[in-house]
This record gives sequence, C-alpha cells and structure tokens, in this order.
Amino acid sequence: MKKTWLEIYALLVCFVCVTCVVIVTGLSLWNIIEMSAPEFAMDSATWTRLSSDEQYKSSWEFKSRYCDENSTEETSPKNKCKPAPQDANVTEQRLTEFALKKAETTRSGFRDFVQHLIVLLVSGVALFFHWRIANRARST
Repeated sequence: MKKTWLEIYALLVCFVCVTCVVIVTGLSLWNIIEMSAPEFAMDSATWTRLSSDEQYKSSWEFKSRYCDENSTEETSPKNKCKPAPQDANVTEQRLTEFALKKAETTRSGFRDFVQHLIVLLVSGVALFFHWRIANRARST
C-alpha cells in the first residue's frame, strides 16, 4: 500500500484541520459559558473587587496610593486621581460597574465565539476537500 505525495499531503492537511476543530470547539464551549454566565467567567480580581461594598471601597483606597494628584485628564488620564465614592453612592456605583463588567464579558465571549465559528467553518471546508483529495489519490 504505497502512498503518493498527494495522499500524504491531503491526509496531513486533514490531521491539522481535525486538530484545529478539536481545539476551537473547546474554546467555543468556554465562549458559551462567558455569554451565559459572565459572573463565572469574569476574572477573579475584578469579581473580588466588585463582590462587596467593603472590597470596592478598599480598592479605591489602594488606587489612591498610586495616583498623581497633580495630573490632569489631559496630561495623564491613567494616573489622574478620581474621588472615592461617598458611602451613600458606593453600592449604586459598585453595582453599575459590576453590570458593565458583566456586559463586557458577555460581549467579549460573543465576539470570540463568532471568530471561532469562522475558524471552524474554514477548517471544515478544508477538511472536506482534502479528505476527498486523499480518497481520490488512494483509489488511483
């Protein structure tokens, strides 16, 4: 059973396509979790910071140690000091930020899921055609 170069090439491409399909399928399952349970998929540091008012306030105190009080929004927007939320606004502000992070995680999961579907489509098409090429090369 001597293999031709064409058959070896086609089977090698099929192997790579199947490997891509397996890996991207696993990543797509994670994207589905990101879309359906964003609280679970959110990174641990963000979730911990937004899990309670006390954690949220302590994160503001930590940030205030590293901000530059003399910087302005124009000179250094990253290091500009933002006022810590007042006690009356802490819960509302924390819940608002938590909702934004959930929406961000959901959107990111959806975007990545669409990208993975494109990879699955391309891999599937390549697999289909190269499998046919391998079968034709085998039969001749």
